[in-house]
Amino acid sequence: MAFGVIYLNNPQLFDGAYDLNDDVDSNISVVRYPVSKGKITHTYEVKGQVGPEDPELYLEEFVFENITNSNFNLLKNKGDHISPAEVICEFEGEKKFVDYSCLFLDISYENSDDGCIAKITLLNYDALFIATSIDSNKSGSIDYQTATKLVIDGNEYDSLIKNIGYEISEKKLPIQIYMPECFLPGTDAKVTFILGVEEMGLYVPEETLYQDGDDYYANVGNEEESRRVKVMVGQRFSIEEGGNEFKYVEILSGIKEGDVLIVETVDDLGSTIRENINNE
Repeated sequence: MAFGVIYLNNPQLFDGAYDLNDDVDSNISVVRYPVSKGKITHTYEVKGQVGPEDPELYLEEFVFENITNSNFNLLKNKGDHISPAEVICEFEGEKKFVDYSCLFLDISYENSDDGCIAKITLLNYDALFIATSIDSNKSGSIDYQTATKLVIDGNEYDSLIKNIGYEISEKKLPIQIYMPECFLPGTDAKVTFILGVEEMGLYVPEETLYQDGDDYYANVGNEEESRRVKVMVGQRFSIEEGGNEFKYVEILSGIKEGDVLIVETVDDLGSTIRENINNE
């Protein structure tokens, strides 16, 4: 499960890396990256979908019996989006409307011994929500005041938590998010919870760290020497600049501001010899 998008404010973001030494004979270059400090927004990202799963919870059916051409007047058509209090039809001189946003799905007519019957089916948008779930170990970090962002059909929205479940199943806790606009059931969404802000957090480019088992390390040094240091990592994030994506990792411990990380690159391979951190 991926950790979500992050933003940071730091003017030297792209000024940190510079070439220390080019070895023409071995085709190995050494690049130095200073540890940076900036504003880091901690996020938690999950997948969601417009629900609920049971259509009976959001489909509404209205039946009008003994209709005739003179006592029944349909004012909306299939496919119409209807706002609260908009008149859908008139029956026996009475206007019919609902107090929620809906989609006119269908109308059918049936003949019976008592005359003609009209059945109107509506999709109640107000009964829909973004259904998702979080890892149970995140339940203490997310509450009804947690800021929530959605990406649906490529558009970003601010939203709020509608309901947090009380029963954990398969180490997951269900959560419902208010829909920012009218979307059809089954529409996919990306849900990002804003967990907090670290005003002066440490971060480094992803390529400066490498993994050995479950642990992460960096080479800290100067022009003469370097040493391997174990680090604890936090938020993973990326930003886009000039059409290029740059990946960074928050540092929780092991190195400090002012340290310089040493990375060796093999020019003819065009890649670092250190293993990049894998996104979770």
